[in-house]
Parts: sequence; structure tokens; C-alpha cells
Amino acid sequence: MELLAAKKINIAEQVTHSKVANKKNKDIPKKDCVLALRIDTLLYNTLHNYLSAMHLVSDYTFSSISDILRHVLLQVENGELQSKGITLSNNKTYIEITIRVNDNQKKFWSSLPNRLKRSIMEKAIIEFTHKNK
Repeated sequence: MELLAAKKINIAEQVTHSKVANKKNKDIPKKDCVLALRIDTLLYNTLHNYLSAMHLVSDYTFSSISDILRHVLLQVENGELQSKGITLSNNKTYIEITIRVNDNQKKFWSSLPNRLKRSIMEKAIIEFTHKNK
């Protein structure tokens, strides 16, 4: 019966519903750019444990590690994370993770010095995990 009811919907109503949906989607920036980040495996495991602990207490603010990394990148861009006194480990194993970001975040990431991108991101991840304990 639902299929028959769907055929009776006026075409003008369908157009107005799609326009309202498009207006709502325009407010959300599209994530059409891709960043490849190399981070220390220890930090990746720390983020994984952090995410598991959040989900264990029913905090679903972040659904994946990519969401956390996007949030950390946004905080670095806004200057909210200060990572001056942090030293990095000498671990030589890295994981490369790909995240989808919007155009503004891609421009910010490409404006950073190439040699310091990994260390900036790793220090920001450490600061983020210590800040949100």
C-alpha cells in the first residue's frame, strides 16, 4: 500500500522537499578532499583505545579514528592545541591513515611545512588525548 501512496504525492511537493533537503546539506561543508597522514603506531593504538573507551561509556562523539583526526586537525587550525613542551618517541614504525577533509582543512594542511607535518600532528594528538582525560 505504501507504494501506491507514494505515487499519489504531488510533484510540486517532491520538488519543495528536495529544495529543503538541499538547503540543509549546503550548511554542512563537503568532505571532498583527501589527506594521507603518517602517525606513530603507538599513537594510533592510543587513539584506538581512547575511542574504545569512549564507546564503552556510551560517548559516541567520535565514530572513528578518522573523526578524531579531523577534530584534532580542526583544533590545530584554530590554535586550540598548544604542544610546545611535548617530546616525541623515537619509534620508527608508522601507520598511514587516509582521512576525508573539506577544502579549508586541505589548504591549511598544505600550508604547513612539509618536514614538520607529522610531528605537528603527533604532538597535537598527544595534547588532545591528555586534554580530554
